[in-house]
Amino acid sequence: MSNIDELFSMLSWNADEETQKRGLQLAGQIKACSVFLQPLEDKSAWENCAKIFACKSDQELKPYLLELIKWLQDMNWPGAWIIRDSLKRMDWHILEPGLAYSIKLANKLEDNEWKNTITDLLNDVQL
Repeated sequence: MSNIDELFSMLSWNADEETQKRGLQLAGQIKACSVFLQPLEDKSAWENCAKIFACKSDQELKPYLLELIKWLQDMNWPGAWIIRDSLKRMDWHILEPGLAYSIKLANKLEDNEWKNTITDLLNDVQL
């Protein structure tokens, strides 16, 4: 792999399964994961980008928590359910501050769909 564009091409839903699998392996080696947070340049890679985060530990996810919760603003977005399941498994002490902040933001934005998704997640979190 020579650049990020090539990696996103590998992660795209347009790539064959074997290429996507190789892209996930390569992406998993990258420590600075912010580039995989719903990349504006390539929505076709979002599902696989979500899978990258799903393989991370709670501590690795912690810096990205607010952005991951924002991914839940529309559960029709590729990867949203994968992110939700990852957040659901997180340690409550790490997850709770991000959820509390996001609920306040959703209320401020009057984004009832996102607020309901966060509330549902709160009800499903394994305490």
